[in-house]
Amino acid sequence: MPEPVPEPVPDGPVSDFGGVSSLPGAKPTCVAANNVEMAFSGTGTGSGSGTLLLAEPVLVMRRHNGMLLPTRLASLLPLLAVLVQVGACAASNPGRGPTATPGAGRETPAPSRDLELEPVRIEVSRDGTGGTHVAMFDARELFDQAGAALDAGRHDEALALYDRLVSDFPDSQLVPPALFNAGLALEGKRDLDGALARYLDVARRSPATHHGLDAHIRAGAVMAELARWSDALRVFDQVIARRDLGDGDRIEVQARRGHVLVESGRYAEAETALTAALAQAERAEPDGHLETDFFIAMAHYYLAEIPRRQAEAVELRLPEEDLQRDIEAKAKLVLAAQRRFEDTIRLANLYWATAAGYQLGSMQEDMWRALLAAPVPSRLGPDEARIYTGEVGAMARAHLEKALEAHVMNVKVADHNRQTTPWSESSRRRMSEIQKLLGQRPDATTTASRRAP
Repeated sequence: MPEPVPEPVPDGPVSDFGGVSSLPGAKPTCVAANNVEMAFSGTGTGSGSGTLLLAEPVLVMRRHNGMLLPTRLASLLPLLAVLVQVGACAASNPGRGPTATPGAGRETPAPSRDLELEPVRIEVSRDGTGGTHVAMFDARELFDQAGAALDAGRHDEALALYDRLVSDFPDSQLVPPALFNAGLALEGKRDLDGALARYLDVARRSPATHHGLDAHIRAGAVMAELARWSDALRVFDQVIARRDLGDGDRIEVQARRGHVLVESGRYAEAETALTAALAQAERAEPDGHLETDFFIAMAHYYLAEIPRRQAEAVELRLPEEDLQRDIEAKAKLVLAAQRRFEDTIRLANLYWATAAGYQLGSMQEDMWRALLAAPVPSRLGPDEARIYTGEVGAMARAHLEKALEAHVMNVKVADHNRQTTPWSESSRRRMSEIQKLLGQRPDATTTASRRAP
């Protein structure tokens, strides 16, 4: 059975503070000032083939509403003029022209505003012919390049660019989202410990921001994936106590808490958390606030997991009175889980629907195994025992046939959507194995469906 992945990896990197999908209240700014601060470092001369690089061939400057003309970099370079124009500052700082104040009868000067933009870094190198090469970039450019790499699945490249942004521009407003996205890149590389360190760093740096909140939740999710249940629960308990949670955040955190509590065997508390997530969703849905049904489906799934796991734990024992009670208790729990898994499937979230479909088959397989392993009443003679065993075997086979039906349907659901999930692929494997147990020819859909256009 595949390990459930109780969180989606975001489709792309988080938005930065100044892009098209910028965060509320955050604006790119530039500084209106009379003096320019510049930092030069490094004077090395270097030698060898091809390219001459400074030990620290870097000029860091800040953009202004005027222009910046550095004329010399130590004693190595000839006259170098760099012109930096910032249209945004010119637009937001129209100068000292007067602004009419209604009713005042006179003109008053516009209030001054200091707006700060991202710093720019210039790297200069000299090639073997004596020419110079100037590279100029800022945090925004690194952030966008890293985001494109992350979207394309080039995790190493994205991670290097995000790390460079944090290193070269430690005071940039893009550092928190860069650290968060670096965590996503590390998750893509399956370096969960590294990802966790980045998320905790963001949560520490920006505890009161939405970036900090997202990072704190993600940290708990990674802890859960690492099976650090008590650590994950502590994080989610801290987050759920916050007063700035929106409906979607609260649903997600309760669903994740419920998952951790299920894995910890604390079923009553899990039921409370998961039911709270669904109640929150019912209150939020009329307002249309929710961006995804993923965590609603997750809550339904883990509500179903509670009776499924309880049923799996029921052993069939003698004497016959106990055996009958055990079978009835197990069947009752299976039916309760089945109803809840069907609720999960109705939400039509493919990941959790196929997870539920897989478990519907898994429960029937568990019943099949339990019945085959059930003890034979000691009062039965050899002939009676053979008859009894045959009847129990027929009952068990019926459960195995139901398991096959569930797995076949699960594969068809994924194939119909032209997607696969870890659960649908596990069902595909179980189909083949169960067909062998039943003495059936492997169904053609196990391979033909893969070739469907």
